[in-house]
Amino acid sequence: MTGGFDDSGNGNAGMPVVFGGKLYVGTENWSTGGQLWVSQNGTQWTPVFQNGLGHPNNLSANGLLVYRERLYVLFYNDETGLEVWRSSDGQAWLQIGPDGLGDSGNPMVSGFAGSAVFKDRLYLGTGKWDDKLGKVWRLVEKSTYLPLTVRQ
Repeated sequence: MTGGFDDSGNGNAGMPVVFGGKLYVGTENWSTGGQLWVSQNGTQWTPVFQNGLGHPNNLSANGLLVYRERLYVLFYNDETGLEVWRSSDGQAWLQIGPDGLGDSGNPMVSGFAGSAVFKDRLYLGTGKWDDKLGKVWRLVEKSTYLPLTVRQ
């Protein structure tokens, strides 16, 4: 797909992921909010959402991952902090955890895809542009995140 999915505001398409037999890719859009697109064949794309899931400050939706049969979207948001959303079907979305994971100073997941599954647990690395401090978070029961370590 070229031309920003026919939206000149779209840039920085993230790493595509496969979920439910479909290909998903997120974009960055500083005008309308991050977008998520889906394809069944890799050439024809349709929007899943085009507005940061209703939050125009969710500027980038290019942090995608699949964990335990759910699709996760990690949004960059420099106003209220990153947002983590998940879906079990790729259409209905639920925000898990508070904005910024409880800290509005957490605007992004490191590299927009700073995540890993280790010993069947999901981990996220967060950071800021102007700060050398980072945090590692682990998904725990009830879909909340707890900080594990702080690195300076």
